[in-house]
Amino acid sequence: MIVLGIFKRLYIYLMLVLMLPAFSYAEGTLTLKQSVEATIAHNRQLLANGETLGQAKASVDQAMGRRLPRLDVSAGWVDTNSPLQVFGSKLQQKEITTADFSPNTLNHPSYRQNYQTRLGLSLPLFAGGALLAAQHEAEANEQAASLEHDFLKQKQIYQTIVAYIHAKQLSEQLEISKKSVVAAKQHWQDTKALKKRGVALASDVMHAHVHVLRRQVVVDETSNAYLTSLEQLALLMGSNQILEKVSLSQPLIHMPANNLDVLLSSAVEKRLDFLAMQTRLEAAGFQRKQSYASDLPHVNLIASEEWNSATLGAKNANTMVGVTVSMNLFNGGSDHAKQRSVEYAYNALQWQIADQKQAIHHEIKQAWRALKVAKNKLAREKEALKQTQESLRIQSLRYQQGLETTSHVLDAQVDFDQSQVEKIRAQYDVMVAKAALLLASGQLSEGVVE
Repeated sequence: MIVLGIFKRLYIYLMLVLMLPAFSYAEGTLTLKQSVEATIAHNRQLLANGETLGQAKASVDQAMGRRLPRLDVSAGWVDTNSPLQVFGSKLQQKEITTADFSPNTLNHPSYRQNYQTRLGLSLPLFAGGALLAAQHEAEANEQAASLEHDFLKQKQIYQTIVAYIHAKQLSEQLEISKKSVVAAKQHWQDTKALKKRGVALASDVMHAHVHVLRRQVVVDETSNAYLTSLEQLALLMGSNQILEKVSLSQPLIHMPANNLDVLLSSAVEKRLDFLAMQTRLEAAGFQRKQSYASDLPHVNLIASEEWNSATLGAKNANTMVGVTVSMNLFNGGSDHAKQRSVEYAYNALQWQIADQKQAIHHEIKQAWRALKVAKNKLAREKEALKQTQESLRIQSLRYQQGLETTSHVLDAQVDFDQSQVEKIRAQYDVMVAKAALLLASGQLSEGVVE
């Protein structure tokens, strides 16, 4: 008992240690890499899709099992005075005597019991290739399901990147908004001081006060958006933790040095959803083979061992071995209609694959252009931030000298605050554009983030 208690405590300690990484960022620092890792491990959509993948694997085992021998056992009991069944039971029980051939005995038998135990074996020898084709179809569908699961993982990684970057962006915007409130309050106080000196008007004070109120509204709105973004991030991570006190680190996304032509030429080899469609086409091809197998004969081997007795027990064995051959000659044309239906589905999938290939190239080009635009915007917003900062400095100096109005200073402050926000947005838009291009080109994985 003492040893058992020690092992129990060690087990509990080990479980707590294993669970620790998942909760270590509750009030600490959460990196983009940790977020992506949590999504891969705990995202509920991925977990649900993993069950679908398990179904596909089970379908392969099911298809393989149909090609193997089938062994059945059955047991039963009857008590009857049916002339035919009574005579048959006596034959199977090997208890027929001369008296049993009396017309009166044959026509009016007494009730008789029969305990039957049967062991049956069946093996498909030839099914027109349907069973093998069904196995290959199941294997192709399993491979396609695996590719689709991996592509869903890529999409969830992308969504996590977007959510994390959006939350990080809003956290920085919130800090700027809070600083703008402090600056607005200081300007309000300065304006009231200038009014006492007779330099500023009452309208200037009111205008400065309105500016404070509006900056406070921006803080409230940004704070709400930030908390909402954290909730969305937690949802993607499959976490029930409240991330309000968490600190987000600076994200980083590694972009392979590929040009547009390289991305376009390698896309169909790397896009997992496209590979899944091609594998589904292979599965559809095997489904065609199954439909045409209905035109061919089916051959099965059957064998059985049967025991019959008037009392409980396995007695009087009878053995049977045989081969059955069956072939459908006419069923109203339903089999041929099914063949046409499968053929139409196969052709439709071919058209969809061709369309998807073009769509992937379009996605890559669009993502490539979006990244270029995002980079150009970032460069321009950096320059705009410098200009608005300098403009605010000059306007503030002129205002202190009585050469500028309050309205102009406040407008310059708003422009500077907005430039800071736009620069932050542009900075993170570049990261999102990188992730979008990686997803479109089939190169997005947990290894590209930090």
